[in-house]
Amino acid sequence: MVVVVDTGDPSGAEAGPDPDPGETIDAVSWSVAWDETGLSRLDGGGFALERDDGVALELIEGWLVVYSMVLEPCDELASRTPPPHGYAEHPSRIPEPVALALHDLAPVELGSAVFGAAAFCEAGVTIFQGAEGNPGMPTDGALDGLSFSMMGRLRPGPDAAWESFAMSSHLSAEHDLPLDGTATGAVAVEVVLSPAHLLDDLSLDQDPERIALGAIANLTETATATLSPGAQP
Repeated sequence: MVVVVDTGDPSGAEAGPDPDPGETIDAVSWSVAWDETGLSRLDGGGFALERDDGVALELIEGWLVVYSMVLEPCDELASRTPPPHGYAEHPSRIPEPVALALHDLAPVELGSAVFGAAAFCEAGVTIFQGAEGNPGMPTDGALDGLSFSMMGRLRPGPDAAWESFAMSSHLSAEHDLPLDGTATGAVAVEVVLSPAHLLDDLSLDQDPERIALGAIANLTETATATLSPGAQP
């Protein structure tokens, strides 16, 4: 419950809750993990998921590029527009974009950063284009210039036949995530992605690139960022 205190302001305006003071941080180590709730692992790799309406997906191979993860200073939140707001240049960001093998669902360390101490309230996550030489990029160049790709089988409805599919996007998706947890100084931030939400609320009648863009938007919007004590890099 929030208690509003009467400050005696003659305008009659009521005082709201105090702003989040955030956590004072001067170093961060970044990692990605996966929430496998709602997924079934496939023999040979990849996974399957099914929506409540019977739409189902078997992902055989999938890739996405984490272009940026960055801490968002509390003192800038009030004046900053919501995403999309560009790619933050704060020195807390990951050292470089990293490609993740969605079909593996393996945790990945993304690097660390040291910077001047400040109060942080959120973590900004951006999926955007990868380039040759980025860590984790497939060696065949299939992801160069792309943000996301996936291929496998799709069932458009409970009584429909399975269809092969391949789709990709070169566009970006970003979202700001509240930092869940308490830690100061050197910290670790684990961003957890939930692939079961890939197809949430998406119409399969759209162009495949629009579906792919919706899928990465779902990934960023349903992610969580957990803050914990970390080691000084």
